[in-house]
Amino acid sequence: MVAICVKRSFFRDMRDRLTPLHRAVQETGRGGFESETVVGELEALRLGEAIKEARRSRSPRMTQEGLAEQFGVARQTVANWERGKHTPDLATLKALERLFELRPGALTAGLRSRVIIAGYVAAGDHGAEAVFDPQPLPIDDALLPFASDASMAWLQVRGSSMLPIYRDGDLIAYDADTAFEPENCLRRLCVVQTGDQRVMVKTILPGTRHGRYDLMSTNAEPIEDEVIAWASPVKAAFYR
Repeated sequence: MVAICVKRSFFRDMRDRLTPLHRAVQETGRGGFESETVVGELEALRLGEAIKEARRSRSPRMTQEGLAEQFGVARQTVANWERGKHTPDLATLKALERLFELRPGALTAGLRSRVIIAGYVAAGDHGAEAVFDPQPLPIDDALLPFASDASMAWLQVRGSSMLPIYRDGDLIAYDADTAFEPENCLRRLCVVQTGDQRVMVKTILPGTRHGRYDLMSTNAEPIEDEVIAWASPVKAAFYR
């Protein structure tokens, strides 16, 4: 029981270290890592018409009330979607695609997002190291040419620490709310926190001992048989 309590306490401490944006948004009243989906007036009208057509084409035909019930919203909300007065968030649009059995991207293709940068990646003592600013970094021109999942946290690459994969100014994203699952992280580039609190961006390989891992980069010596407290794969990148 003591070991479990220590593990949970350590996880909370680690989470605070990795996601300082959570604390900052609580103070400012902003929610989570949500990015702003940028939708123009014509795009909103197109989406509204597509949602209406998909709803009416469903067999048996679905009413606005029925669709509203599916998503736990008011009928007027669905009406506003279909009139282009309000655009559903990215997660809802993807759920609508699944509900109406549309091809992936049928509703989300062409959307753009404006993101907040949670921190930056720069050279450290062990190669590419994620270094977080105490406050979020609003990057005015970080307008992505695609929609960003709300769970993604974005980091800006600075300098040459991640050459030749990423250059100065590129953006990379990871899921800040996920738990470390070795099967999802092995042989992938990840944001990693080691047992001694270092936070780096490394490719994770199996170590020589059970529960230990080798951390690799393109321009630094490998870190061998390291304990990983937390890791999340890099899920997306924006090359500037």
